[in-house]
Amino acid sequence: MSMCCCNNRLSCLTAAVVGSAIVGVIAAFLTFAAIITVTPAFLWVVLGIAVGFLAVALVSSEAYSNKDASDEGDGAYLAMNEALEKAGLTPSDVRYINVHGTGTGNNDSSEGQALKRLFGENVPPFSSTKGFTGHTLAAAGGIEAVLSVLSVSKGIIWPNIHFKQMIEGLDLCPQTIYKEGEEIGCVISNSFGFGGNCSSLVFVK
Repeated sequence: MSMCCCNNRLSCLTAAVVGSAIVGVIAAFLTFAAIITVTPAFLWVVLGIAVGFLAVALVSSEAYSNKDASDEGDGAYLAMNEALEKAGLTPSDVRYINVHGTGTGNNDSSEGQALKRLFGENVPPFSSTKGFTGHTLAAAGGIEAVLSVLSVSKGIIWPNIHFKQMIEGLDLCPQTIYKEGEEIGCVISNSFGFGGNCSSLVFVK
């Protein structure tokens, strides 16, 4: 099990991660530009805001399987826990989580277990925004990073649209109602990939 973090010091691995994140953010901006008519200048303003709010980016690799996450959510737990520690924060500081939330049994169950391990009975409001965008693969993390910045700056909690049924045994229900103007000082955005690669971004005011 390996761990890599980025907190003002870049190693070769974190440089690659940051590079991938930048590509994802650019792809996200192009996606938004295709959906709504905005000027290129506005896109760069959003990029500047996103960089200003990012506290920590952390990547873990549990190497459990080439496609599935562990049942206990080891990779997701490590990414979120270490990201908060590097940011000098505790789980109680988190006010919203933009979960990876692919709507698949393995991912949602594993991520749910990780949330329960980290937050116990006090899991903050969380939701997957993929219901709005679909799963844009490499661009997903960039799009969700922008949405997370909006959560911090505007106090937005995004609804998990099309949610119908909780996973048996987890007793976790995502946010299903749009909220704005909430007091949100810290947001976690999760993005997971094949091979047990899990990343968590922490955004703060």
